[in-house]
Amino acid sequence: MPYNTLFSKICLVTGANSGIGFNTALTMAKQNCKVLVLCRDKAKAQYARNRIIELSGNKSIICYWSDLSDRNEINNISNQIKCDFNKIDVIIHNAACVSSKFELTKQSIELQFAVNHLAPFLLTHQLLPLLEKSKNARIISVTSRAHGRGTMHFDDLFLQKNYSISAAYNQSKLANLLFTYHLAKKLKGTTITVNAFHPGLVNSDIGSKNVSLFHDLVWRIIRLLGASPEKAAEDAVFLALSDDISQITGGYFHKKQQIHSSKDSYNKEWAERLWKISLELCGIKDELYGKIS
Repeated sequence: MPYNTLFSKICLVTGANSGIGFNTALTMAKQNCKVLVLCRDKAKAQYARNRIIELSGNKSIICYWSDLSDRNEINNISNQIKCDFNKIDVIIHNAACVSSKFELTKQSIELQFAVNHLAPFLLTHQLLPLLEKSKNARIISVTSRAHGRGTMHFDDLFLQKNYSISAAYNQSKLANLLFTYHLAKKLKGTTITVNAFHPGLVNSDIGSKNVSLFHDLVWRIIRLLGASPEKAAEDAVFLALSDDISQITGGYFHKKQQIHSSKDSYNKEWAERLWKISLELCGIKDELYGKIS
């Protein structure tokens, strides 16, 4: 059944050139939304835009590109979006990465932590003034049940002493939920809701990028058991457009049902500590979070 899109929404989807992100953007385009696709690569962003227009018939698709591991590029693209639009209704933080080897960004931050957690944190902060203008703005993060196997390594946040692909990924996905729950509390009483979802195992190429040959082989086998990206995108579209959850905030969803996340994901002390660290790492001095009236 089509969602209520009598008044077209403006929706930003990160990592929209493939997998869940592309299919989320495509489905929302079919629902008459104006879709902003944000990708790392200019050529891929333009291809995604053209393909979505071709498949949906919706020409209101705008593409942006930015390296989400670089806070300077995030700031630049945020400023561009704020120049182009005076409001945004939905942000879907879908972009994510995995990395077999220990790798630091230009700001000397571990890659998975930077892309999977700090990028949504900073992008959300920068675009809050646009979300405030919406009657029912929604911030949605794609996380993973892998968060339940993660912990926050506050004494070695970038895992420089003992790096592993799984430890870094699991920590970043746990950070997604700590961020979601803490932000929901800060924005309580506003028109902005904040939720996250676990799409399940998905037959996508995320586990084949920036990884060793061994990890690539393992992922190519495991992914065969996963759902299609089209199916996985259904949760994102549900959280973005359904009237049924318009008043729900601080929720964690799977298959359109609100469920409980791990015990650690509700740790308020961790959430507060991570929040303060994230502000510092993102170079945020004048905090907008919690100041939306």
